[in-house]
Amino acid sequence: METLLVGIKSCKNKDDLEQLADLYKSVKKVVCSGPSQEAIDWFEVNKDKTVNIKTTDMEGKVKKLNTSTSGFYSGDRYPIYVEITKDSRTNEYNAVGYTFEYNLEQLILI
Repeated sequence: METLLVGIKSCKNKDDLEQLADLYKSVKKVVCSGPSQEAIDWFEVNKDKTVNIKTTDMEGKVKKLNTSTSGFYSGDRYPIYVEITKDSRTNEYNAVGYTFEYNLEQLILI
């Protein structure tokens, strides 16, 4: 919802606002199935374990199952929430303490 509010503030005219509203409506219409049984089983076995995030130097803890059935980060696409605990980046992109959605292929158990 916060992203939508930022989008609204950035609209410069009525046409921009209408396009943003159409995008929001199309995203809200998409209904997904939520996490697969494979993802649910993986989560139950690996909750609170440490993982590497593939193709990054970040590590995190498996925290939660994403049960969302709509939106860009729905549970069928990105079923696992991971809280980042290690990130060597020292600039504003350092993600320590943030939680993100990942698919199973992005997670490597340590």
